[in-house]
Amino acid sequence: MSKELIVVTANWCTQCGPLKKKLEDAGIQFHVIDAEENPDFCRNYGVRGLPTTLFFEDGELVKSLVGNNPVKEYIW
Repeated sequence: MSKELIVVTANWCTQCGPLKKKLEDAGIQFHVIDAEENPDFCRNYGVRGLPTTLFFEDGELVKSLVGNNPVKEYIW
């Protein structure tokens, strides 16, 4: 079973930087996708607010979170 965490961000997003730092400090592995450079990706996964974190398991989206939430919400 493969798990992947993707954080959708943008340069202008004020909560994106703090969220990425929080995840890094917690040792959580994740990938970053820029919403402005990847509008089709955002449309395909229903991204409407930033930051949006997408949780994939075996290539399927299983959960999403919008905003800068407590770190425990990102551990799975």
